[in-house]
Amino acid sequence: ENGAFLLAVLAPMCLGMALTARNLAFVCVGVKFRASVAELTPWMAAGGFFMNVRSFYLDSAFQLGHRPGLQAWVTALTAAISLGLGFVLIPRLGPLGAAISVTFAMAISCCFAAVAGRWAYPMQFPIHAAARVFLSCLPMVVVVLAVPGTGWKALLLQVLIGAAAYTTTAFAVDLLGARSRFVSRFSR
Repeated sequence: ENGAFLLAVLAPMCLGMALTARNLAFVCVGVKFRASVAELTPWMAAGGFFMNVRSFYLDSAFQLGHRPGLQAWVTALTAAISLGLGFVLIPRLGPLGAAISVTFAMAISCCFAAVAGRWAYPMQFPIHAAARVFLSCLPMVVVVLAVPGTGWKALLLQVLIGAAAYTTTAFAVDLLGARSRFVSRFSR
């Protein structure tokens, strides 16, 4: 249930940040930094997604299985990958190279943690919930990308209709049992 809830919150949030990067940059930073922030935000949002999935779900296996040494190895491998990719990408791409290297390192660390976690304490991945989250995110992507313009009004509209699209679809596909609970509560 923790994994399902985590995906249901993180996926639309991180995806929303990536989709609204241009307007976020327009609203949050000065003119000189807008292009860089708009370029970095999707990578940082993806990296944050993988980091949080690992930290708040996959790494639980190491604690539940009393095998923190495995978690240390996963963290060491993640650091090595991040440093190696950074060594190659940062001289060529600058800050974008750093964001890309961290994002790839965190994605790979999720794979490492999932495999090593099976040795420590096998936990099921919430596949059905992940599929429902994915289905709920699709309409959100469509409506957010359809919003024209730049600025705080466009950003506000993207956030509002994106959240409405995600919530409506999540309810329709019964994500986290929300529709079932609603129906049972009001059918009395």
